[in-house]
Amino acid sequence: GMDMGGGKVLSAKIASERAEGEGAEIGTAAIAGALAVMPIVPSGDGMASSGACSIAPPVMNFVDGINVEALVDVAMGNSSMRNRAPAPAPESHGVLDIANAALQAAYSANNQASRQANASAGNGSQTQSRILVLHNMASDEDFATSEDYEGLKDEVKEECQKFGSLISIKIPHPKDGTAASAVRKIFLEYATLQDAANAERELAGRQFGDSVVEVTHFSEADYSSGDLR
Repeated sequence: GMDMGGGKVLSAKIASERAEGEGAEIGTAAIAGALAVMPIVPSGDGMASSGACSIAPPVMNFVDGINVEALVDVAMGNSSMRNRAPAPAPESHGVLDIANAALQAAYSANNQASRQANASAGNGSQTQSRILVLHNMASDEDFATSEDYEGLKDEVKEECQKFGSLISIKIPHPKDGTAASAVRKIFLEYATLQDAANAERELAGRQFGDSVVEVTHFSEADYSSGDLR
């Protein structure tokens, strides 16, 4: 017989029963005989019986995790164990797996909610107005001389009036007493909200030298009073 470990020996009895017909399944009786275990099959009256009964024994291919049918095939020279793919391991649905899945789902939901909240806050931080502020377009060199300063204003006016009716333009100078936070910003006043929206769409994200132009909105009242910042 073939030693299956644990004191169990696969005897020639199974091989002989298998030889009676090629492809025949191995029943409980054959396996139990090889392992010296008498099968217990429910009888007609519902009680366990070790004798014959009218209920056919179920086909069993695996005993204690061992593929008995494969062992019989090897013993009879029909196949090699190396050619048989191992049985897939059952999925684990333990408490730890379930807890990890729940934590991952909660983490993902929290991140999504945070991103949505940040996006909403960002969109609500600006009130649409006719006044636009251009960032990253003016540099210290533009204020070096009066000619440089006026040249910057003319260049910006020529370009920005292409997108709508441009009423006025203000570029705070470092020497005119304006708040330091307003210096190097360019303020544009358009006639309508639509004009301002058109200009924002065309100017935002443009490459200007080594910088990218950013556009924000500004209070119309503060612009009119000269409170630039």
